[in-house]
Amino acid sequence: MPLFAILLLLLASCGCAKAAESPLSLNGAARSSAEQPPAAEKYDPARFDQYGGDLAHPCKGNGYFHLYKDEAAKQWFFCTPDNHRFWMIAVQVFTSYSREVDAKYKGGLNGFYSVMATRLQRLGFNTIGELSNLRAFPITTEGQTDGGNPVKMPFIYHLNVTHYAYQGEAGWGKCPDPTFDIVDGTSEIYKGWRSEFPDVFSNNWSCAVRQSFANNHNIVGGLAVLNKNRWCIGIQVDDSDSLQGFKMGPEGGSPSIHTGWMAGISPPYRRYSKLHGSVFANDPANHTKEAWKQFLQTKYGMIATLNAYWGSNYTGWDSSARQAPRELIAKGNGRTVSFTTTLQHSPVDVNSLGLYIDGIPVGGDCPWVTNNGGCNQGTPVGSGILAGNKSANLAGGSIRYASGELTVQFAAPPPPGVIVSVEYRYGGWPKQYSGGQGLMDEDGSSRWWPADDTLTTIKGAVAQDLDEFLSKIAGRYFEVLDESRAAYLRNHLLIGPDAMNVFTRKRILREAGKHVDLLLVASGEPVPARIAGAKAAYETAGVPIYAYMVSIANPDSPFAKNGLDECKRAGWGMNCKTTQDERGRWYKEQIVQWLNNYRGSDGYGFMVGISWWQLTDNTEEQTNFGIISLRDNLYDGVQSRPEPSVDEWGIVRGGERRPYGAFTPWVQQANQCWWNSDPEKCSIKNKP
Repeated sequence: MPLFAILLLLLASCGCAKAAESPLSLNGAARSSAEQPPAAEKYDPARFDQYGGDLAHPCKGNGYFHLYKDEAAKQWFFCTPDNHRFWMIAVQVFTSYSREVDAKYKGGLNGFYSVMATRLQRLGFNTIGELSNLRAFPITTEGQTDGGNPVKMPFIYHLNVTHYAYQGEAGWGKCPDPTFDIVDGTSEIYKGWRSEFPDVFSNNWSCAVRQSFANNHNIVGGLAVLNKNRWCIGIQVDDSDSLQGFKMGPEGGSPSIHTGWMAGISPPYRRYSKLHGSVFANDPANHTKEAWKQFLQTKYGMIATLNAYWGSNYTGWDSSARQAPRELIAKGNGRTVSFTTTLQHSPVDVNSLGLYIDGIPVGGDCPWVTNNGGCNQGTPVGSGILAGNKSANLAGGSIRYASGELTVQFAAPPPPGVIVSVEYRYGGWPKQYSGGQGLMDEDGSSRWWPADDTLTTIKGAVAQDLDEFLSKIAGRYFEVLDESRAAYLRNHLLIGPDAMNVFTRKRILREAGKHVDLLLVASGEPVPARIAGAKAAYETAGVPIYAYMVSIANPDSPFAKNGLDECKRAGWGMNCKTTQDERGRWYKEQIVQWLNNYRGSDGYGFMVGISWWQLTDNTEEQTNFGIISLRDNLYDGVQSRPEPSVDEWGIVRGGERRPYGAFTPWVQQANQCWWNSDPEKCSIKNKP
């Protein structure tokens, strides 16, 4: 007997089919009629164009996705390549997560992506969002020849240029050096979390961005092919988690470090980054700090004038450090693995030591202050470890900056005649330890330097200048991205980093709006402060926004042991729910509010869609983020149960530890609200 028929008999004999018609609550009792999930119209592809645009509402197109202000609806929308109104409902991290799951589908991995795209479409989703697997896209991607996913959906292409800019092979090996991370190695005056931020004024940064666009091989034929693809909505560049200071501003209540403040105290010079595994052989300078100096020189003219305004006592614009000539540490003899010496000059500047083997730069110092680079695990204050690339052959080593005591330890004895030498600077940065007196030696220890690294309140000349310089940093960052988009992907929209915030500092939003076409923002949930924040973000940037969306019901999922309190401790706050039903009601409320109650002073609704995090639950974070469980079941109250069921593709569902509630029926109804004007389903008066 066929498997499908056997399963039908099992369903009938155990009463599972009947149970599926009456979903159970968390404790297994029947739901009351008030808790029944809502009905939604069945997905009808005939009402949409091939891209998901609403056939009932035409718009003026340009052959690709673009944004426009709909005069009749007083609302920003996308216009599809077939010239119809479109409100984006995307799913992030659309990716296969289990070989066992893939094996359930005809065609394996390819079958998974085609069926999954259809499942999402029937729930009302119309876009493959950020950080998704390339195989989900309707375009031929690296290593494939099949034209991509046969179930075509519009998509957003994500390019994480900053992450790769820091690496030793930045720009696919076509750039002179990796990009300097201005956070890495910053003075210990900064006590907070250290993420990353690129040296955006460096030619290495612009090179890395340009080459990431020019040499991208993820799409067969490169971005020239992607540029002509009509299914691509736009390109999103970077993750704001790796852009320190670009997330939360003071209005959000828990602000990130101010990027200008950080730039002002960052090291002016760096030879090696253990965090990124990079050697700065040709260009060890921090060009963002150089730009800070030039900004102040233009404004004040003379250092004496700056000192008068700031109440400072710098002796000059530049660092007072001196460059030591290269010093011989040892010659290999084929037997000795450890060498100790005292450098000729001290105090040695932190981050300035470069290690050479036969004249080739292979590593350098990693100081105690670099807490995210693995250097400070037991490293005493005032000391650093030595580290390098594979060719350095290092087993360890240390540097005491005050005295210049240096030890270099190799994993294997250097061969006879091999020259081990170092270069370094002394008497400059950080001024707290090296005694530098120039502006470039500033490490945040000066009495005139603002103690508040977030600059929550801009008081005094120093804080005002740092805040003004933030506009220069943000402007340069977005300008470089826009230049490469214009050169290689001009047909598609440029989207801000994933995900900025409705409370991102206004200076950053203002500069972003000059170059990007729309922004993905977090913290846009419909509560008064965040509604106001979203409106302010739109007014400041001048471009529409779409919402990063997440809701979690750990107690009604396989992650019940983590519970509601653990969800809140992880920082998710109002996104933490008790049941899948509550989670679904919250999803619908947000969609309804975003469509109806987020309007700018121009009278237009500025929310152009949502991006849901994520397709499936997350094993690493042990959190119920998914539309679908790790057993590949929709959280619909039918599939998400211990009892087996069979879907329309003949795939067995079920097998959960216990019955979970109905989330996706609410999702399906809410996802229709942008085109379904039925007041019984989608008006604010009838919000869940």
